[in-house]
Amino acid sequence: MAATLPPRPANLNGEPVVWSKGPPPKVLGVSISGLPGWREKLFWRLQICGWSVAAVLSTFFVALGPFHIEHALLLALTRNVFGFTATLGMRCVFRALRRRSSSVWIWALVVLPLSALASFFDGLMMLFVARQLGVDFASVSLGRLVAASTFMRWVLYLLWSILYFGINYWIEVQHEQLRIARRDAENRTNELRLLRAQVNPHFLFNALTSIQAVAGDRQRAEPLIQAFGDYLRFSLEGRRDMLPLGVELEALENYLQVEKVRFDSRLEYVIDASPAARKVSVPIALVQPLVENAMKFAQKSGIWPLRVAIRASLEGDRLHVTVANTGYWVEFDESSSTGIGLDNLRRRLNLLFGAEAELDVAAVGDQVIASVIVPAS
Repeated sequence: MAATLPPRPANLNGEPVVWSKGPPPKVLGVSISGLPGWREKLFWRLQICGWSVAAVLSTFFVALGPFHIEHALLLALTRNVFGFTATLGMRCVFRALRRRSSSVWIWALVVLPLSALASFFDGLMMLFVARQLGVDFASVSLGRLVAASTFMRWVLYLLWSILYFGINYWIEVQHEQLRIARRDAENRTNELRLLRAQVNPHFLFNALTSIQAVAGDRQRAEPLIQAFGDYLRFSLEGRRDMLPLGVELEALENYLQVEKVRFDSRLEYVIDASPAARKVSVPIALVQPLVENAMKFAQKSGIWPLRVAIRASLEGDRLHVTVANTGYWVEFDESSSTGIGLDNLRRRLNLLFGAEAELDVAAVGDQVIASVIVPAS
């Protein structure tokens, strides 16, 4: 049976996740979190509450017959203690039956005669206790009274059996749904962790290439290494699944400083984000693949200087981020890092936000503009 899942996992780092729309279901205050301990607690709560109610109702109905209230109370108490004990025995039979067969028809073939047998001995118990109490049956048909009482008790035992199998079936369905939900959550979390792990190597490789290009020029290399170190610190410390957009933009500025040293006057960039947008929590590496994409497109187009503009704004409950670069649309083969990076980001957004997130890349005049829209939660 399929489970309905919420649109996003709780963690991107592969930590244990419980995926659900709320806490595990509860029955009479018992949380569905694992078998069999909580099931045992639930059974005893239902068993005690159910037979207590049955004892009260039995006292009322027996008192309507040829019994004094004291006799009715004692008779009802005795019969329901018997019923409590008898159903414990029936439970043992039913548990063995459920382990051996899942056929409803086989269950019915056992439940019907076993309930009848319990009600028969229940009727004998009633007759025995009534005689011990010295009840006068002269004014009532003994056979009719015992038959009617036995039939009612058969219905009661039958109802108990149906509830036993029905509640156990419902419990197993809920437990299976929870198990599937947790498994899917773990799979999605692991997938997100792998996707995130694919991002940093591409980005770091580009930065190391830039450092290598100016390794012989100490004056240019020192600020570049400082900027790279700041970005690397962000990359290593950013183990949270979500972080403010402003934190990533600061890290991206360090990366672009690295690229600026490499390209010198051939690269111009601007980062324009409103204070409100910078405070919005976003998934790790939301903008990074777009910047990498912009640098690739700009270089492939061969238009100099390269201009990259990163803009972010908060519009209602949606965060809009765009990364624009000079150049023209250039088709990349499927194995290119740019193609992988964008597919990676698209997959992560789908896992996290579903249809609430949008990612588009389009050529507009002499620019290529990548835009992403996510809920500002």
